Amino acid sequence: LSKSKQEELNNNHTTIEELIQKIKLEILEKTKLTISIGIGPTRILSKMASEKNKPNGYFIVPKDMEFIKNFLNPLKV
Repeated sequence: LSKSKQEELNNNHTTIEELIQKIKLEILEKTKLTISIGIGPTRILSKMASEKNKPNGYFIVPKDMEFIKNFLNPLKV
């Protein structure tokens, strides 16, 4: 997240889901395009999460090793 978005999240008691919806709406209004968002503890997990609920969705991978193992388990190596 950009510094301004992090501050918005921290200062306004905005939930991550509310911030995601706000970002998606801003992009839709400016570009007329939908986006998918992935959030995770690492850049790679974020990218993988963004692929999870395409099109126009979002997915959050929490910083929880059990969740991460279950998220990665079905993937081919």
